[in-house]
Amino acid sequence: KMCITLSVDFFWCNELPGPEVPILSGGLLAISRKWWHESGGYDPSMRSWGGENIDQSLRTWLCGGEIVYAEGSRVAHMWREPGNPKTMLHYAIPEGDVLRNRLRAARAWMGPWVQKVQSFQEFQDIETGSLANFDDIKGRLQCGTFQDYLLRFEDL
Repeated sequence: KMCITLSVDFFWCNELPGPEVPILSGGLLAISRKWWHESGGYDPSMRSWGGENIDQSLRTWLCGGEIVYAEGSRVAHMWREPGNPKTMLHYAIPEGDVLRNRLRAARAWMGPWVQKVQSFQEFQDIETGSLANFDDIKGRLQCGTFQDYLLRFEDL
């Protein structure tokens, strides 16, 4: 299980009781095709990768879906080990794009809480582009607010 921080990052919080998962770890999800299309899929204005898990998680919880872990499931993931050629990254991850994507997800879903996010130095002077696609999703799915999310996971 992952949990979100006010700097729109995430951390492992496996000790939480129950099957609910507050935030997905990037790339580790199974989703119905129907929900994927209804909820708008990936944000086409995100760049590279990073932050899509924040967007998808908040979108799911706020727009009528839920995220639960599948008990007994197993997922393999190769962790990067410095100096090990077998796990070496073979492409660049633009840090600016990751920060932009995280801020874009926060601006889309966190309402007034985004002011706290924007107070962090790393998010100063980042342009995230139009959020009109989120307005469409929120209206169509009658999405809740970030306050609803905070109340759902208030025991964190």
